[in-house]
Amino acid sequence: MAAAQEEKLAGTLKDAVAPLLGVLILAAFAVFIIFMLSNLDFGEVKWARATYLFAGVEAVAFAAAGYFFGAQVQRGKVEEAKTEARSAGQVKEAAEATARSERRASKVLAEGVVTNATRGGGLMGTDDPATEALVAQAKALLAD
Repeated sequence: MAAAQEEKLAGTLKDAVAPLLGVLILAAFAVFIIFMLSNLDFGEVKWARATYLFAGVEAVAFAAAGYFFGAQVQRGKVEEAKTEARSAGQVKEAAEATARSERRASKVLAEGVVTNATRGGGLMGTDDPATEALVAQAKALLAD
């Protein structure tokens, strides 16, 4: 029980810290862009080093943005999937209820067929192979 609470707390902490960290990284990237634009007169060596650093910072910033915005997009998809799962569960329950009802009805019919055949009355009294097959199937259904 305590492990589950710790895991939930860790998940909550992650959910709180990740967006904040993402925003901070994007803000730092914006500051770095401003720094780069304000120093367009760097020499070629300094500019090459700055662009090398810029590429690394850019990769981290885009990863943070992807995580931040991807989580928002995925949250909607997760909610949609949960709604579909609930709907599928309701359909499954309705289908199971219908199946139980049909099974009860078929057993009632099978009991009638077997009862009629054992009494020898009506159409079931004939020695028709199709009738015998029907009685055998009814008995098998009742045996389940």
